[in-house]
Amino acid sequence: MAGLREAAKASAMLIALLLIVAAFSQLLRTALWPELRDSYRHSFSWTPGSHFGGAMVALRTDARGACVILGNSAAREALDPLILSSVDPKLMFLNAATTGGNNMVFELQARLLAAHGVRPRCTILAMNSWNMFSNGPPQIVTDDYLALLGWDDLAALSYSPFLTREGPRVAAGLVLPLKPQGKQINRVLRQHIWAWRVAGGEALPLSRLAYFAGELDSPQPYLYAGKTDILATQRAALVARNREYYDPARYGGRKEKESLAATLNTLSRVSDDTTIVILPQSPILERASRVADPSFRAAIAPYRSRIRLIDCSAVNSSIYFHDEGHLNARGRLALSKALATALVHGDDPSASECVALYPGG
Repeated sequence: MAGLREAAKASAMLIALLLIVAAFSQLLRTALWPELRDSYRHSFSWTPGSHFGGAMVALRTDARGACVILGNSAAREALDPLILSSVDPKLMFLNAATTGGNNMVFELQARLLAAHGVRPRCTILAMNSWNMFSNGPPQIVTDDYLALLGWDDLAALSYSPFLTREGPRVAAGLVLPLKPQGKQINRVLRQHIWAWRVAGGEALPLSRLAYFAGELDSPQPYLYAGKTDILATQRAALVARNREYYDPARYGGRKEKESLAATLNTLSRVSDDTTIVILPQSPILERASRVADPSFRAAIAPYRSRIRLIDCSAVNSSIYFHDEGHLNARGRLALSKALATALVHGDDPSASECVALYPGG
């Protein structure tokens, strides 16, 4: 009996210690929240999470005059916000698309907008129908999103990240003080040290506080910019690596449908206008889209009156592609111009290669 009591006492002390640590971590996060969010004001190497954090710094200055583009790397490479901003000089387009596999990363991005109180005038979800393949949720810890989210935000995600393979790392990151916020605090301190030195008369470049060469260089807005196109030269290898997306069994899953529904519900709450843009793709992935399209159409059907759907799949000349799914600079220019025209003249199918399939609310 004495042994059981000692074991119970030790367990209670451990639980109490964990609760104290978790409370301290949450207090630290709450007290420093404004500073932590602004740590993304300067880029300290590129990660999906830091890229999105930087976008939210910009959005907090004037979200009501902004139109935010969400999506994965195909969207990140495909749309030029400067060209789209020509639609309305009072509207600032911002490409916050990051990277990721299936459509669950869209839900994570929408949740981040809601979690940080960002309310843009409009949102654009740029995707392909085949993005709804079963592939599991995005890696919140690995991709550096965890520092931007709280317990309630993670619990609200339809795919329950605490119950995934990454769940223990997610929970540990929230409980342990400085675990997810370590990079943020590091950035804040270096920015303050730089600002203090500048104020004291030492006008040093911020890059002097870099840990490694190039850490603080402004990243290219398009990560494939300047890279040699490989669609034609490596076609056989690209076909082989995309063959798995031709399997109809990969589409129509409950989790993927629930995640897209959660994304659209969140976007309709945080913005006045939500548009889904179907991105163009190379012939290698056209078959995947044909297979996935019925599931995609069924998933968005309940939102027909609440969102706009614009199909830009016709902007698909082979000279526009870097590889099987990412546009090059020429393709980005063509698509951005076509979408800008469709946003203004969506009711006229002859005005642009991008066609509004239904106008939304």
